[in-house]
Amino acid sequence: FEVAGGVLQGDSDFYKFITDNNWYFPVFSSEVALHFRGLFGLVTHYGDDLEVPIFERFFGGGANDVRGFEERSLGPKDTNGDVVGGNQRVLFTTELIVPLVKGLKGVLFFDAGSTFDSDLPGVVDENFELREGAGLGIRFISPLGPLSLDWGYKLDRKEGESSSEVHFGIGRPF
Repeated sequence: FEVAGGVLQGDSDFYKFITDNNWYFPVFSSEVALHFRGLFGLVTHYGDDLEVPIFERFFGGGANDVRGFEERSLGPKDTNGDVVGGNQRVLFTTELIVPLVKGLKGVLFFDAGSTFDSDLPGVVDENFELREGAGLGIRFISPLGPLSLDWGYKLDRKEGESSSEVHFGIGRPF
């Protein structure tokens, strides 16, 4: 939970709440696991502020979000088609994690999420729309920390969108 402004001073007045929950369950053996993730977020302005600053808004898509979509590409859009961020966010992830060789794991995943509800004027696309991606990836524990490489495919591709994206991550838990 985050509070900005008000008696705390600052340039912006807003409340921000995020809950990010992860569950892991062994399947068949201790080496194979099912991973479930549920993330919910809400940010809202208060006081004299009429909107939440853009750097505090939610943006969807990317390596730690709905894979298969470009980083920060999901959410309310303005009249130019630019993503302006939303005040609410949901994300659901399911992964099957299996050992491949020592130190290397394979992952099959499904992600569904949305970022919506903007308080900005001129937003033309702010309806709740769950977007979905699925794919596969590999995980490796390196001296730098955990490394991930995922290929995500859009299950609900729209006209003008690429069919898939490759995502690389450092330090993601798995």
